[in-house]
Amino acid sequence: MHLNRLVRFFLIAAVLLFLLVACVTTPTSQAVEVPQALALALGALVLAALTAGFVFLFEKLGLDLRGFAVPISVTLSAFLVAQLQGLINTIPAQYDPLISTVLQIIVVIIGGLGVLRLRSNQPARLL
Repeated sequence: MHLNRLVRFFLIAAVLLFLLVACVTTPTSQAVEVPQALALALGALVLAALTAGFVFLFEKLGLDLRGFAVPISVTLSAFLVAQLQGLINTIPAQYDPLISTVLQIIVVIIGGLGVLRLRSNQPARLL
């Protein structure tokens, strides 16, 4: 009998939670999307970090994970871009021009670091 009450309590709590979430509406940004260049840069960064991590694991533990870096990085970078888009969508719609400007500045900075790296044939450093 105690388990039946517990199930009934969780069912009622779930229904109330769904009703509460359904009633809350705020105008949020749906117009601003993550720029494609930023998504590609994020993917490259994730691939580089995972590759370095797998090399470290191979050197220290002897685990050969060479074939797993690309599929995991593609999945992880898509997840991170979706999370970034979700964060952008929570910002109120009145800040759309500001969000777009900030994202474009980030793309320009990443592009500038890429040009510096190509010109010097050395990894780009921020400082």
